[in-house]
Parts: sequence; structure tokens; C-alpha cells
Amino acid sequence: MINLFDRNDQATWDLYFSLKAIGEEKPTIIIQDDGWLPDNLESPWNYFLREDCAGHPLFFNQIAVPDFWEIRGDNSSASIYDYDRRAGEIVYANPKNKRWVKEVKWFDYTGKVRSIDYYNCFGWRFAQETINLAGQSVIKTYYTQTGKEKIVENLLTGDIILNTNEKILNFMSRTEFIYYYLCQRGFQLDCIRYNSLSYPFFISLKRQTVQKDLLFWQEPLGQTMPGNMKLIFDGQAKQTKRIIFFERDSYENAKKISSNKLDINFGGYIYQYKRKNSYGKNGLILTNSDQLEKIEVLIKRLPEMDFKIAAVTEMSDKLEQLRYYKNVTLYPNITQQQLNTLWYKCDFYLDINHQGELQNAIRTAFDYNLLVVGFENTAHNRHFTAKDKLFQPQHVSTMIEELKRCLKDPIYMQKQLEHQAETANQATLNQYRQLLE
Repeated sequence: MINLFDRNDQATWDLYFSLKAIGEEKPTIIIQDDGWLPDNLESPWNYFLREDCAGHPLFFNQIAVPDFWEIRGDNSSASIYDYDRRAGEIVYANPKNKRWVKEVKWFDYTGKVRSIDYYNCFGWRFAQETINLAGQSVIKTYYTQTGKEKIVENLLTGDIILNTNEKILNFMSRTEFIYYYLCQRGFQLDCIRYNSLSYPFFISLKRQTVQKDLLFWQEPLGQTMPGNMKLIFDGQAKQTKRIIFFERDSYENAKKISSNKLDINFGGYIYQYKRKNSYGKNGLILTNSDQLEKIEVLIKRLPEMDFKIAAVTEMSDKLEQLRYYKNVTLYPNITQQQLNTLWYKCDFYLDINHQGELQNAIRTAFDYNLLVVGFENTAHNRHFTAKDKLFQPQHVSTMIEELKRCLKDPIYMQKQLEHQAETANQATLNQYRQLLE
């Protein structure tokens, strides 16, 4: 049995660590390898590229550039300049304030992206993608740590060439390449648990006699069923016998149309909280602008709450004026160490900043067991925020009453935290074990 997952993203991590929590430590493979896989996970790409995996992430100003070119960066991104011409863009890995390089996009003289260099968590360029004048990705070449060309993928035709050192192998598709890798690794393919109807599903179909596979469906189902899922429901993909849905509405809709031969279940996640909520009075706001919805109303009408307002940059005069309130502490240019301290110190997260979410704040607040409360027009990640904790701005008085009750009554506060966990589909260890029996 193996886990064959598509992407290196938060949903995949939540699934992987939930399985690990109940002792289900099966070999786990990620197909879309961005170079930043967690420990104990591998991909077909890094298996063939891997040497000693030594090193550290590359800092943004360590990118090699021609003489007299300049790298200019801040905590969100960086650019490479040939005098006044913007010649490249540096994309940071998360958390962005560490300024670790994940990608470098190179522009031609017309400003079009013509190639992308991909860097991994060990600081070396493991892949390069070339792009034609029409904006199409053409070739992606993968390199070892010493710069040796190892894999070449034609992104237009799907062909893949693999240099095994002993011989050159040609594959007509990514599916063939992945299946070859799985066989080379010697994995038991009697059961594949997968979470995508793309390449993991195609691999499932290659084994004609197996009928024990499990699909973890972590996305909303939408108005129309994906074509590959319809194959499963119609009995044309007999390898898959079970589907576990992680969205309640998708599960209910699927149950109505499933046959008796297909096992449909609803599942959740086992979250690894970093701390217990202490039912204190500290509320955290993380922002990259001075547009905080109803901030002064909240400060004035909630004197019992201490507001910790943090930014990774300098603060505007508008925010600086809030310093004069006794229950406000400002943290301009906050360091990661200071922010980590605040995550442990605070028990509320106020999702009231306009513009983008900073440093995956809502999910981080959830992981640190903070109660997330915000406005409908500023909500950034509704999956980890209970619906009744998002208010219309004109109903700020209702929000204040709710916060006052939470501050006053620890038992009520705990119930709201449990409701927040239910919103995010939290499951217990026993529920998860029963689900996978």
C-alpha cells in the first residue's frame, strides 16, 4: 500500500499528518515536487536527482547575477535589475519574511518571462523551465546538486527523458515515468490511496486486476462532477472502491448518486495544535496595511482586551496614532521570533485587515488554538473560521458583545473553540481509525 498524492500543499500535509497520527505510516509520494517536500516524503523527481541533500535554503541576495546588476528586495518579494530594466523576479518560499528563494523568473527585453529557475530547500537549482514567445512552457530540465542534467520533460508533447547513468530511457508520458519510478522503488501497489483525479488516478488505472484503491477527495465537488470521478461512479474505474469526502456538501451530494458497489464516507483531519488556549485577553492582528476595519471602535469598546497589532514593515502614521490607547501595543518591523512569542501569548485573532493575508495568519492562528473572529468583508480563510464568528461591519456591536462574552466566560470560550474545530472538520483518533478500517 502507498499514498500517492498530487501536490505539496496544506491539504496534503493535513491528510498525511492525520494518517501518521494513527500510525498509518505508509510510503508517501508527491507527484508535483516544488523542491520543498517535508521530511519522509519523496517524489519521482527527487528520487532520481538526489545526491547528499546537504545545504540550506538560498537567501535572496545569493542569486548569481552579471556584474553591475542589482538585487532589490523586501519581506514579500525581490527583483533583479540590469540598471533600470527589471530583468528578473525572485519568488520567496514560505514564510516569505525569511527571503528564501523558491523561484527566479527571468524576463527578456520586452518584459516577457522566458525562463524560470526552481530552487529547493537545500539551496540548489534543481529545475529550469523554458518558455516560448507565445508564453507556453516548452521544456523543463531537472538537475542534480552538481548541475548534471538528469531529467528532461517536454511540456508540449509530454515526453520525458531520464538519464540513469547506465542508459537513457524515454517515456511517452508522465504517467509512464511515474509508474516506472514506483516499480523501481519496489513499492507494494496492491492498494493506492490518492487525492487527485490527475496523475495519481491515471496510475491507479494502470493496474488492471486491483480493486482496493481509495480516493481522498479534499475539494468542493462543484455543480458538475469531474469526468474522471464520473468514471468511478459509473463503474468504469473498478480499481477504486472507496471515496472519502472532506467537504460535507460534496459528501451529501455524492451519497445520493452512488451505487451500492462504491463505498462513500465523510472524513476530517487530526490537527496538531501547538498550544492550549489560556482564555486570556490578548488579541492579535497581523497586517500589511493601515486599513483595519472598525479598529478604533473595537479598541474603545473593548477596554478589557489588549490589542497586539503587528506588521512586517514600518507602520503608517494612521497606525502609529493607535499607540496612544492604553490597551494597544504596536509591533512594526516585527521579527519572526517576536511573532512566534505573540502566537503563544494571544488567545484571539482578529481577522479585520483589508488586502492580503499575511504569513498564512488564519491557519497559523488555528494551529495555535486562537479563536478567529472577523468581518465578512475582511475574511481571508473561511475554512478555519466559524461562520458565526464573521460579522457585517454594520453589526460591529454584535461582534463586540460576542468578544466580551468570550473574555468573561472561559466555558463559553472553550465551546467556541470546539465549534471552530468542527468547522475545519476536526476528527478524533478513533474516528479516523474507524474510517480507514
